[in-house]
Amino acid sequence: WLGLGLAGGGTLLIGGADARDVRGDALLGAALALLGAVAMAGILLVVRREHARLEAAAFSSIAPFSGALCLAAALALRGALTGVGPPAPCAASRAWGAATAVVSQLVGHTALTWALARASPTTVALATTTEPVIATLVVFVWMDERPGPHVLAGSAVILAGVTLGLSGRRP
Repeated sequence: WLGLGLAGGGTLLIGGADARDVRGDALLGAALALLGAVAMAGILLVVRREHARLEAAAFSSIAPFSGALCLAAALALRGALTGVGPPAPCAASRAWGAATAVVSQLVGHTALTWALARASPTTVALATTTEPVIATLVVFVWMDERPGPHVLAGSAVILAGVTLGLSGRRP
């Protein structure tokens, strides 16, 4: 529980800094991130319910399920965004967006589905709190974007919480 609390606190540190930005785009981004977290919790619960089928499944047999799930999510998002937001991105932006979707969504969520057959939903959910830490590292390396002090502090707290939570030790 302490690990979950720490990881959640670190996530609030990272997200809380964006909440102080009163511009509409930052608040919309925070709201969409929260909606994504709720959707991810739902996915974890549905997949866990199918535990018996997944337990015997190999990673390669879970991929079609995850692919269908990602495709449905992409179509729902596309439908929701029709006529909303900025003009369509250039071809390079669409290519990077597609690559991001394949790596983070299809591969990442397939791995989460596979992990749910082998670990508790709480353990898998705790591991997913590392996503903002990994995203910060990727953006730093690829785009030379320097994280602020709140992001660095939040990342450290998240990593401490995940390490504690996954170590299985009692405080």
